Amino acid sequence: MDNSRISSGTIRNKGVKLEYWKNALIRGLRTGIQSALGIILASQAGFMDMNVLAAAGIAFVTAMLSVAQNAIEDAPIKFGNNIPKG
Repeated sequence: MDNSRISSGTIRNKGVKLEYWKNALIRGLRTGIQSALGIILASQAGFMDMNVLAAAGIAFVTAMLSVAQNAIEDAPIKFGNNIPKG
């Protein structure tokens, strides 16, 4: 049996799945870091008053939303490839 065959919308090759999740997590991590830096800079500039725990929570939520978005966009199934990137 060939493990790289596409069957009912899913790819059975484990290397493809690992690469897919690795890319989604890296993009999410970058988004979370950018969000955290933006919150820190806005707080230091006096635009908002926020404690560290709330800032970390917002950065974590934006990172998880980014992972979900990238996972859907790059999904190795037919549904995810119909969504425009960006």
